[in-house]
Amino acid sequence: MYTDRGGNGGFANACACSLDGTSLFAANSFGQVFYSRDSGATFNQTQIGVNYQFQCIACSSNGNIVIVGEKNSSGGRVFISTNGASSFSQVTTFPSFSATPNWWSLCCSDNGTSITVSDYFGGYTYTSTNTGSTWTKSSVARTLYRVACNSDGTIVVGIQNPGYIHRSTNSGYTWTQLTSDASRYWWPISSSSDGSVLVAAAQNMDYIYLSKNSGATWTAITSAGTSGGWTAAAMSSNGNRIVVNDRSGYLWLSTNGGTTWTSFGTSNSGVYGMSCDSKCRLLFGTKFNYKFFTYTLMNIKAIGYTALYNSATVDLTKIFDNTNPGNQTTGFLTSATGYTASTDLGKIFTPYANGTKITVGYKTGAGTDLGELFQLI
Repeated sequence: MYTDRGGNGGFANACACSLDGTSLFAANSFGQVFYSRDSGATFNQTQIGVNYQFQCIACSSNGNIVIVGEKNSSGGRVFISTNGASSFSQVTTFPSFSATPNWWSLCCSDNGTSITVSDYFGGYTYTSTNTGSTWTKSSVARTLYRVACNSDGTIVVGIQNPGYIHRSTNSGYTWTQLTSDASRYWWPISSSSDGSVLVAAAQNMDYIYLSKNSGATWTAITSAGTSGGWTAAAMSSNGNRIVVNDRSGYLWLSTNGGTTWTSFGTSNSGVYGMSCDSKCRLLFGTKFNYKFFTYTLMNIKAIGYTALYNSATVDLTKIFDNTNPGNQTTGFLTSATGYTASTDLGKIFTPYANGTKITVGYKTGAGTDLGELFQLI
């Protein structure tokens, strides 16, 4: 279920989400950081500076530590918050730069102590292991367009545009090249919490690529086809649920670690940034120069439906078609009293998600609220 959440434009790919999905963050090119404590129901904003061109943002697993980076032709800046984006302090402890810094991507560990930021113009990455108090410059320049971290921040993967995919096992100090084709224009990349499952996608009518061995080998997802603009990707902590956005307006979702993929949605044109909670049920994203949004990805299962109709036990898991997340359709293939075979339950249930639960507005003749019978999986 897609919902516009507001914003005043100027967004690029700067969005982040806490692991439980309650804290959401988005930064724009007007020097503003928007934050929510209630999964996007309401937002506040912090004005850091005037026309600071924020390009990237990351947060700790609990949403308390927030890091935001700026691209700027006269020199980008990095700011850190330790109070959930209520206020920020500028980082002033970087080593010397080889060129005017432009911070295009960053990531952090779950606890927010390990931070890796990429200076796209200067070519180096900088790493802190103490929430930004001190920094170490990478040993070589890699010019990384996007980076993603594992849960403790030691394993970092980065992509070049154009160029290769690289991997670091020491928080970005040294790097190993993972791919061999320098012509690919990589754009999004995302990592599981242990760094074993990676997803990346290339521009210019190319594919989504998946690795399940920390980047040693990659498989093209041909079932999703090619796209002129894969722009954003997000992944659950365990790597089972993966979402990649196509610039034309569709999201591609896998719920089985990339084995099969389903496309859905028509409201996602212009999405340049995506983040999700630990289970990838709640997507939070930004649209280029427009707004930010949430997208609830729901798979559901039935529980506790017993003896409601003439003591019959009905298996409700046969009712729902989850190939299109957010919609419950298909036929009711049972002989329970009061229902005709192949009844379209998509017209009966009106679900909404509040992060962990689904409530519906349908009661049986006995007054049983079926909202109590369902749970997210």
